[in-house]
Amino acid sequence: MDDVVTEFVEKVEKGTDGRIKITSYSGASLAEPVEHFDAAATGSVDIALSVHGYTPGEFPLSSVVELPFMSKTSLEGSTKLWQLYNEFDEFKVEYVGTVPL
Repeated sequence: MDDVVTEFVEKVEKGTDGRIKITSYSGASLAEPVEHFDAAATGSVDIALSVHGYTPGEFPLSSVVELPFMSKTSLEGSTKLWQLYNEFDEFKVEYVGTVPL
């Protein structure tokens, strides 16, 4: 997971010519994994990496992509979820207080 975060940080800093700097804290330094979404929604952190499966029932519409045979890869599942989020306002309600990236 650290590779994903490191790559994201590098791309953001490069893409903004260094105007945006991100300080990354590993693991559960600022919040336990099940608290990452809430930490972002309440402003305790600016960016969080959250996994829907950590909080069953909190994202009922989004969990549709977790059903069997909905996607063959994580990229396909993420793409479908992003399309649903952009097409249906009901999905946006699940992410109030945040801006999904």
